[in-house]
Amino acid sequence: MVRARGHHGFSLLELLVVLALLAIVMAIVIPSFAGRSSAEMRSAALKIATALRHTRSVAMTRNASAALNFDIAAKNFRVDDSKIARGLPQSLEYELFTAHTEQVGATAGRVRFFPDGSSTGGRVTVIADERRLLVDIDWFTGRVRILEPDADGRFVTDADAA
Repeated sequence: MVRARGHHGFSLLELLVVLALLAIVMAIVIPSFAGRSSAEMRSAALKIATALRHTRSVAMTRNASAALNFDIAAKNFRVDDSKIARGLPQSLEYELFTAHTEQVGATAGRVRFFPDGSSTGGRVTVIADERRLLVDIDWFTGRVRILEPDADGRFVTDADAA
């Protein structure tokens, strides 16, 4: 039996390139199977979470409270001092749960952050059909998290996992 010299299989670099290509293909293909509404839900939840984190940062930087105002009926939000409202996907539904003092009518309200990073707390729920994603704001720390349901449909938090 004659073997070619210097070539006894695949190099580590060749395997890594193939795995990287597979990962890229999967990143493109899997969301298309999950449906557009799932991608829209994640995108909307991320947009809301980013705006909340930015508002918290503004409050801490300016050493003054700052609020993110939500208009659930119009499906948009804006920071206190901004006149520009940021829109959310119209194909989704939203629910806002916030402190009673921060409610502005039946379909509007805000989440306020304080200079120490704490907040009034609350939750924004992004809804598509029967699926939900939660954007949770901890009142004590001001921490913003996106919570997804587990296999049983329950939203498990860090405290529940402990």
